[in-house]
Amino acid sequence: MIKAISITQIQYILITSESSYSYSHFNNRALRLLRELPKDLLQLEGSIEYFDFSVRLGLKKGIDLFSLPYLLFELEDKVKIFKDYSNEFNNSLIKVFIIDPAIKSHKGIADFLDKLPHSYFTIIDNPEAILSQYNSKNYFTSGCSLIALINTNQAIILQSIKEHDPSLVLKPWDINKEHTFFSENILYHSNYTETNYFILNQIIGNFWIEDGHKVNNLDYTENKLPSKKRIEHILGQVEVIDALTDLMYSNKIAKLFTINQPVYPTLILIAPYYFPRLRKLLKKEKLDKRQKATFNVSNSEQNLDYEFLVAEHNNLTKEEVLSIMASICQRLLFIDYIGYLHALLSYSPVIRLPIIGKSINLELSQFESSFSKNSQTVTNIFKFGQN
Repeated sequence: MIKAISITQIQYILITSESSYSYSHFNNRALRLLRELPKDLLQLEGSIEYFDFSVRLGLKKGIDLFSLPYLLFELEDKVKIFKDYSNEFNNSLIKVFIIDPAIKSHKGIADFLDKLPHSYFTIIDNPEAILSQYNSKNYFTSGCSLIALINTNQAIILQSIKEHDPSLVLKPWDINKEHTFFSENILYHSNYTETNYFILNQIIGNFWIEDGHKVNNLDYTENKLPSKKRIEHILGQVEVIDALTDLMYSNKIAKLFTINQPVYPTLILIAPYYFPRLRKLLKKEKLDKRQKATFNVSNSEQNLDYEFLVAEHNNLTKEEVLSIMASICQRLLFIDYIGYLHALLSYSPVIRLPIIGKSINLELSQFESSFSKNSQTVTNIFKFGQN
């Protein structure tokens, strides 16, 4: 296993005053955007070749991600401080900044970006009034527009890399000129399948070439994954990722270096779960009917098609129920985004299970009493595992 650092790795920096991650609009939007972005310039030279290289060496390289307080950019020697700090971790040439529009003052950040070579930036939600304070020549709005900017500056970037390391020779960039495996990666507008879509994109680069926003209607509902097809499609994505890995070995493109090296990337299984302790604590409180209804709706589970089975809500309006469900979905999306960052280390497929709680707690309650070596206990354990 190798965790390499390289001048070709792209460094991403979040600039925000937010202290929370999971309950932050900015951080959620930033993590969503990160799924569209390449992690290394070598992927632009050839995404399939870079994947092959990663498989052969067991390379563990994810998004190189930092979060910095905006106060840093109010200091006089901010460029030197940032370079010294950044270079402690990696000597990346390309620096990409994702900026929180809620920051009080953008003047220091704009000045900093003008002085930092090979830097690109975006502002979440693209507010025009704030953007007017910046030099917009290196401003991007999506993964495709960032790659377009890098392509525009390709000659300057290649020259800088050559000056830093004459032995590192990069070819002119062509992400996947043969469009290999493009037909294997269809983007459906579905929270459950987007993680694996973008993992596959890191391998084959179809989103970066086709611009998935336009081709696959990422921001619209016309391309929604059909009902009753969600689990089937997720498992299909897992099989495609494994098949691409298998292809590297079967064609003797890649080979195992040690007997302990896994053949396939680790499957990441995410199991959202309503913790039962909260329900026990609230039993001691005197909740009115609306509070009880709110709690019940906020603990709604999903079936195997990821449809919410909403609890009874006679004391709540439709708008209140929708607001609660939106909050649940937002938390699940945050889990998806974090899962993607983990998966990217080894191109792992991800399965996020439906959110459950009450049903699994009911089954776990059978084990609350002390274990005994009788046949019923063994039967219950097998039954639980099967479910």
